[in-house]
Amino acid sequence: MIKTVLITIALTKLYLFLTWNSSFVSAQKVDGWHHMYSGVVIMAVSLALPDRYRKIGFGVGLGLFLDEFIHLFHILGFTQEIDYWSPKSIITTALGVILIVVVLWLVKVKRVVV
Repeated sequence: MIKTVLITIALTKLYLFLTWNSSFVSAQKVDGWHHMYSGVVIMAVSLALPDRYRKIGFGVGLGLFLDEFIHLFHILGFTQEIDYWSPKSIITTALGVILIVVVLWLVKVKRVVV
C-alpha cells in the first residue's frame, strides 16, 4: 500500500506542477474543494470494495490526503500556511508519509509477534 501512497503523491505533485496556472486548478483554488477531501471520500468508499481493490483505493485516498496534509492543520487553526508549494507543506507531507510507514511497520511487526 505504501507504494500506492507514494505514487499517488508523486503523480499529484507532478500534475499540479504542470497545471498550476490552468483554469481547472484555478477554479479548485477558489471553490475550496481540496484533493485532501477527495482522498477522504476515496478512503471511505474503498472500505466497501473487495480486498484487492480496497488496498489500492485506500492507498490512493491516503496519498491524496497526505499530499495536502498541511491543510488539515490550517483547518484546525494550528497554522496559517495555505501555500501548497511552501516548505512547511512539503515537510508536513513527508512527515505524514513517515508516520504512515512507521504505523504500517508496527502493525506488520505486531502480526509477526502475535
